[in-house]
Amino acid sequence: MIYSREHGYLFVEARSTASTAIAKELVENHGGVAIFHKHAEVHEAVQELGADEVARLFKFITVRNTLDIWETRYYHLVRNFEGIYTNPAVLQVN
Repeated sequence: MIYSREHGYLFVEARSTASTAIAKELVENHGGVAIFHKHAEVHEAVQELGADEVARLFKFITVRNTLDIWETRYYHLVRNFEGIYTNPAVLQVN
């Protein structure tokens, strides 16, 4: 999550949406500060910054086309991405 009091925004980093690249740009060039952990949720910001502060901020998040997500998952499966589909430790269900 990237926060800028000066510029009045809160960027929520969603998974698989290029949020790392966007967060880097905001921190390096637009007065942002990384707060919490990557993929933190807005309720964490409310707890830390207060409801009034979060309410005044412009909040934004990126989204990704659902078909692109499934295409990526398909190619990970077909290519056995990082060996996760044949690694017994990963496939083990407890």
